[in-house]
Amino acid sequence: QRIAAEEISNWLHSNPKEAKSILDKALVSKKAREAAKRARAAVKGKLAPKKAALKMPSKLADAYSSNRKNCELFITEGDSASGGMKEARDNEFQAILPVRGKILNTLKAPLDKALANAEINAMIRAFGLEFNNKTGKIIFDENDLRYGKIIIASDADQDGSHIQSLFYTFLWTFIPELIKQEYVYASVPPLYKIILGKEYVYLKDDDALQEFKIKNPTKKFIVNRLKGLGELDPHELEETMLDKKNRVLKQITMKDSLLAGDLFNKLMGDSAAARKKYIEEHSQEIEVRI
Repeated sequence: QRIAAEEISNWLHSNPKEAKSILDKALVSKKAREAAKRARAAVKGKLAPKKAALKMPSKLADAYSSNRKNCELFITEGDSASGGMKEARDNEFQAILPVRGKILNTLKAPLDKALANAEINAMIRAFGLEFNNKTGKIIFDENDLRYGKIIIASDADQDGSHIQSLFYTFLWTFIPELIKQEYVYASVPPLYKIILGKEYVYLKDDDALQEFKIKNPTKKFIVNRLKGLGELDPHELEETMLDKKNRVLKQITMKDSLLAGDLFNKLMGDSAAARKKYIEEHSQEIEVRI
């Protein structure tokens, strides 16, 4: 042991760059263990053991079907959007969970603070998953998962895009299996409602509106811009967000987990320089929403 210790010491002194890298990794591991310990203390009694997991969030309007793989959970921002969706949904298989505003950026928040957050706790409970006090992680078990689709429903604007990004970051940080195994979807609401007398049609974006105008040059119609989900009545929400025949869902998939992790760190992590560089390099790919 003494000879091994001397050899290791000599190697470390002879390779300062590698030694610093090893030390940095050790410090990161130490901080992670300490954060996990704080997280276990923070969530003790909040994320209950599996036997008590049936205690769902108070704001969850759940589906009653016993075929949970056929059930869908819509995550909405605030009570205004969720109110209409609760009224319009098919409560046999569609559940609604409102969250308050923008959730924490889980790549910036300490583990204990993130797990103690009420909104994040509510989502984990609604999913039917639990926190492992020993490992400091969320346990992913498909047999416990209460929904076959988890759908983020946000407005078709910049704030809505930010809410989606925070939601995906939360899932990637805590339960990446949901994304990897393709349980996660984004609802794509239309941007316009075109009224032609007693008839109407929904259009998804500006391009669709321009195409409609070109195809209908002589028709008189009213263009209503749908500003937010909270402003749609239950019938409109049913037609555009809930009806399987008419709604548009975008499945969130991932081809390369390493590239995905790197991208999350660049865009949602602490390094403003890395985020700025990525945006500059990919500015032509950005979808602008007003």
